[in-house]
Amino acid sequence: MKRCDNLQTNPRKPVHLVACMYKASGNYRNGKPYAEGPSCTWCLSEHRCNRNQCSRF
Repeated sequence: MKRCDNLQTNPRKPVHLVACMYKASGNYRNGKPYAEGPSCTWCLSEHRCNRNQCSRF
């Protein structure tokens, strides 16, 4: 996460930017990085569902 004070917002306030990386599915034809279905279905046991994503707490 990075705080950016120079972005133009109205009213002027600091903005925090976040970039997320995921593991691509590889070089498979028609491969997709995500599985279709309900959110958090495949979370590991040490993870919880947070905003529809698996998160380690």
